[in-house]
Amino acid sequence: VIENGYRPTHGHTDLESRIPTSDRPFNIGFAGRLVPVKRVETVIKTAKLLIDAYPELDFHFYIYGDGPLRSKLEELNSSMRTDRIVTFMGHSDRLDEELNKLDAMILTSEHEGLPMILLEAMSEGIPVIAPAVGGIPSLLENGKYGRLIYSNEHTEYADAIHDLYINPIERTRLADSARMHVTNNYSATATANAYYEIYKKYCPGI
Repeated sequence: VIENGYRPTHGHTDLESRIPTSDRPFNIGFAGRLVPVKRVETVIKTAKLLIDAYPELDFHFYIYGDGPLRSKLEELNSSMRTDRIVTFMGHSDRLDEELNKLDAMILTSEHEGLPMILLEAMSEGIPVIAPAVGGIPSLLENGKYGRLIYSNEHTEYADAIHDLYINPIERTRLADSARMHVTNNYSATATANAYYEIYKKYCPGI
């Protein structure tokens, strides 16, 4: 198995610059197509639970991407009165720049392979919260490099976000270790070398 490789498009962001302060919210991002398999409604339900359970805390969700479910999801966002903390950003050609303002990245898909958005976020030192499906448990080494969600329920996502919010030391440790993990094992260079070794093995003399 040769894993996906990721080449950062710019230098790493200083993690110290992303520490939440009293004058800005804890920003959580989601990026993906707005289609049923991505279960984006879970993001909105997670936001609603956090508003109700922790009204004193300041969270904001940014949903990047577009798709056929956007209008229904925006209606749900309005009906659940989460539109003040959930913003639909649409498609972005410069998502790498948008990542700089995030404190966490969540994925809520019903199934996945190995999502590039997780590699991108981890490479930038952004803690990730993702379902234990497809290649994600392997990427996160069963929770060592990110928070795994086993039930894929909004309650579990809310608990994981709150835990990261109230534990800045753990959040920084997770961000640092995830960044190193992706750099060492999922770089474009590592992927290219893996392909080269296979060609050398089966095509001698190249």
